[in-house]
Amino acid sequence: MSKLTRSHAHQYGGAILFLFVAIALFGALSWAMLGNSRGSLSMIESERGKAEGTRQGDCSNTLTLAVQRLKLRGCTSYSFATEGGGDCGVFSPTGGGAKACPALAGWCVDNRALLQEGQACGGIIYLGVWANHRLYTTAADSGRTAYNHGGVPLPTDNAFMAKVDYGMLNTNDLMAASVGGPYNAARLCRSLGPDWYLPSLVELRFLFRARKTGGMLGTVQEGQKYWGSNFSNAFEACSGLANDTFANFGSCMGTAKETVLNVRCVRR
Repeated sequence: MSKLTRSHAHQYGGAILFLFVAIALFGALSWAMLGNSRGSLSMIESERGKAEGTRQGDCSNTLTLAVQRLKLRGCTSYSFATEGGGDCGVFSPTGGGAKACPALAGWCVDNRALLQEGQACGGIIYLGVWANHRLYTTAADSGRTAYNHGGVPLPTDNAFMAKVDYGMLNTNDLMAASVGGPYNAARLCRSLGPDWYLPSLVELRFLFRARKTGGMLGTVQEGQKYWGSNFSNAFEACSGLANDTFANFGSCMGTAKETVLNVRCVRR
């Protein structure tokens, strides 16, 4: 092999080696950058979560301070309307001066004892005192569904279930039932949180009596049937009609459990 040929071969081999080294360095650099990128994304998400928590806390604190400000001014009841509200309005510029914020719904639940009958705040409405407890409902109907799928009736040996006037106990029974489920109306209410339940028949009547008061006005479908949590027999559950007659004197309207009716959830 000539000196020229050996020189070319040596140069070619050096170029190949240089290329391999460059590729290795590029790969290492890319891996390092990817690792840093993942770490940066994780850090960004962590900081974003902290910022959201701070924002929620700031919102709650602002609302609490607004109420305290109104108390100092002599207000004994408060308006939670996001517009207007006057001198005793939490969000009024001449009142508490608070701004509506993402934590409002949770704050209203935590401070629901401040509400007067018929008042709405952050998605809940105070109905009044029933059975020595304050009763609340959602700002609108929770949806339409069947009591259960209708395929398997609740057997008569479980007839003790869903029979009391406190819908929480009825709903708990239905959620835990091993037969006849799923009990869709009860599940719909429980999906709102562990304190929400399908009202008993008497609680449903109480809700209908308040349907023309304050924030309830226009939120109930007049003359339509709603599910209660009580059941009538193995094949039927109790529903109620949204009108004055049922609200004051109504009794269980046995309805086939697979029938799709309106649902309005409540909590204490």
